[in-house]
Amino acid sequence: MQDAFTKSGVENATVMLYEENADSIPFKEKPMYFVKTSKAGSFTMEYIKAGNYKAVALLDENNNYLFNPKSEAIAFSDSQIEIPTPASDTLGSTFVLFKEDLKRQFVMGKKYTPQGKINLTMNRSSDYLAISGINGLELNSDWINYSLKKDSIEFWLDTNNTKEKFISIFIDDKSNGYADTIKITTPTPKKAQPSSFVITNNAKKGLDNYSDLILTFNKPLSKIDDSKLKLERRDEEVPFNVTQNRGREVMVTSEWIPGKKYVLTIYPHAFTNLLGESTDTVKVSFKYKEEKDYGKLFLNTEVEEGGYILQLLKEGKVVSQKTFEGDSFKHNYNQLAPGQYQLKLIYDENNNSKWDTGIYLKHLQPETVVFYDGEISIRQGWDINLTWKL
Repeated sequence: MQDAFTKSGVENATVMLYEENADSIPFKEKPMYFVKTSKAGSFTMEYIKAGNYKAVALLDENNNYLFNPKSEAIAFSDSQIEIPTPASDTLGSTFVLFKEDLKRQFVMGKKYTPQGKINLTMNRSSDYLAISGINGLELNSDWINYSLKKDSIEFWLDTNNTKEKFISIFIDDKSNGYADTIKITTPTPKKAQPSSFVITNNAKKGLDNYSDLILTFNKPLSKIDDSKLKLERRDEEVPFNVTQNRGREVMVTSEWIPGKKYVLTIYPHAFTNLLGESTDTVKVSFKYKEEKDYGKLFLNTEVEEGGYILQLLKEGKVVSQKTFEGDSFKHNYNQLAPGQYQLKLIYDENNNSKWDTGIYLKHLQPETVVFYDGEISIRQGWDINLTWKL
């Protein structure tokens, strides 16, 4: 049993067989036979009476052996399976677990901290998502962060200036036709516990070519004093510029020289957050990478005529995504950090440039996902030519 999108084995899924073949059966009746999958997603079902069976699997969250599409993933066979052939052999590659897209937007979760940070988690991603305060509440736009898929929102309140016990937030999601007002309990300064003011950066393993130094803070900034910053190359000061991208992100730009080492010194009060906190002196040391620090992958993909999404992944994260139509695709990845990579191909059957899940009652399986067999090892200064035939 595999996850339809990640193709990883699913543990503790319930594989179920029914004598009746009606689509409504998983909603209202318990199975005649069932078995749980192992840690690797495998299963064996024995002592089954000969006959034809409807096969369904669930991630049964409440252990009631009934399908709840709001919270549970499902897998189903396109046709009945015949016993005595072992069920685990009969169920094909399309028998994969997926969670249906209910096409309905709503707030799945609300979480806040006494320091004034509030997180909202949405049910669906969005192309357009915005929040605003109502009843006189003004939200600082620099203190609002939307996730890349716009399926979660993080924003901050100045707890010193917020006296109401509750606040009202208006959520506007035009792409999903959703608009709603929610109430949130207001964090109060009395409950606030001190927490560290932390800076992270994108240059821990060196700063990539054609990139600038990004400083990310765990709390929104209210003030920047770049006179309390110093950038050095070989103990010699060099000019730089500072730009605030978002409330918690700052970009430092300079005339970077490949192969050279830099040190950015951040003195106290260079950055002050909305709570009035600053950091102690912090030094950020890094090398600006050069061409020899990277490896290259020259990829040729050969497929059947159709629409596709090609992803290059490293440690499970998407490094590059390309869409194409046709029966072949060539691409050169010229700047890859050394490490292990994976290739993932999504059969984009409706050419909407995203993976679509299935719909059980419409007998629609999720779009097919295929991984390249094995990892691709990228080494510093090495080129790899790879043809992937499917």
